[in-house]
Amino acid sequence: MLRTELRVAGQRTKVTNIIFEGVHGYDFENDAFGNIICDLESVSVEHLLAQYGDEISESYRQAGAPGPWAADLASLPSTFVGKV
Repeated sequence: MLRTELRVAGQRTKVTNIIFEGVHGYDFENDAFGNIICDLESVSVEHLLAQYGDEISESYRQAGAPGPWAADLASLPSTFVGKV
């Protein structure tokens, strides 16, 4: 779920919750501090691994994040086939 807020001076804040299904990962840098998100896009597992595989491996090594699926990135494409 992504909670959005639209704040306009002099008006009540409008809150919208966007619910995603079939999402297995996301990355919003510094998301604990609130972000301005201008775009969301769906990418293939292959693109994700080419672009962020090293970061995912290091995050998993250090903290077990983003999840148990990151333990074996080589099998990732077959793990998620048909799940998105």
